[in-house]
Formats: sequence, structure tokens, C-alpha cells
Amino acid sequence: LNQRYILALLAFTLNSWAWRDQESIYANLENSAWLSNEDECSWYNVSCMEGTVISLQLNNFSLMGSLPPEISRLPFLAGIQVKGNLLHGTIPPELRLLPFLTTLDLALNNFSGEIFSSVGEMKMLELLSLWGNGGLNGTLPLSLFELSNLRMLYLDGNNFTGSISQDIGQLTMLKQLTISDNPITGVIS
Repeated sequence: LNQRYILALLAFTLNSWAWRDQESIYANLENSAWLSNEDECSWYNVSCMEGTVISLQLNNFSLMGSLPPEISRLPFLAGIQVKGNLLHGTIPPELRLLPFLTTLDLALNNFSGEIFSSVGEMKMLELLSLWGNGGLNGTLPLSLFELSNLRMLYLDGNNFTGSISQDIGQLTMLKQLTISDNPITGVIS
């Protein structure tokens, strides 16, 4: 599947027409040719390198729906930022198939369920922001502590349970961790 199809699918799945409810966003989308015949690299907040999509910055767009697993078919995607929308459902485990993903910001949405157990396969990940979803739950998967490049981990404001694994010490690059407002126990040493 080509990247144009994936981006169009993303726009329709996330109710792109809702973006037009906000006048300033409407102007940006019209001026930047979202879903037009123009090159998708010119679409608003789509970043490309040499014609290949590498980043999506769709924060605070009033997007609704579930993040489609097909997003994983953008093989050079390094950044997904969809903070502050109305997204729901589970976090697609297919995201693990994005070998260059360094930034995954899903904060302030309505995601639910557990963090997929294969999250540790996202070896390049430096920022994982899931704070303020409320419906994310379960124990933190042990593979989370295999993300050796992780620098920022924001998990606060969810419903994660259990205790903090001592394996968190494996995150030697970690500079920022927020985990408050979760019924988690344990000590980080």
C-alpha cells in the first residue's frame, strides 16, 4: 500500500471532517491540500524526507475514532504525535513494526486496554507519552523496560496496576518518568 492511501485512510478513519469544525484548522487544511491531488508531503503537519513520510503531527485536531493499524505501513515513520484528540480503542500492536519510530505521543485521548506486550520491539523509541488517557490499564509489560533508547516515559493519569518492576533500572537513558495517578505500588531505586 502506498503512503498516500495510508494517509487518506488515516484521515477518513479519524473523521478528518471534524477538523473542519475549527476555523483555524480548516484554513490550514485547505491551504495545505489535505486529501487533495497535491503531493501528500505538502499536507498539513505531514513531514517527509525525499518524498517519504517520516512524521505526523496531529495534536489537538479533535480527531475521533481508533488509530488504524495500517499506520504501521508507513515504514519510515519516526514520529506519531496525536496528543489532545478524541481517539479511543486500544493502541495498535502493529506500531511495533515501525523500526524507525522514535516518538509516540498518544497523550490526552481516550485510549483503553493494556500496553501491548511486544512494545519492547520498538527499539528506537525515545519518547513514549501515554499520560491522561484514563482507560489504559493492566500491568506494565516487562518488554517496556527493554527500550534501551527511551529518554522520556509519561504514564500518569491512567489506571495501570501492579508494582513497578526492578527492570526499570535497565532504562539507563531515561531522563524523565511520570507515573502518578495510577494505582501502582513499589519503589524505584
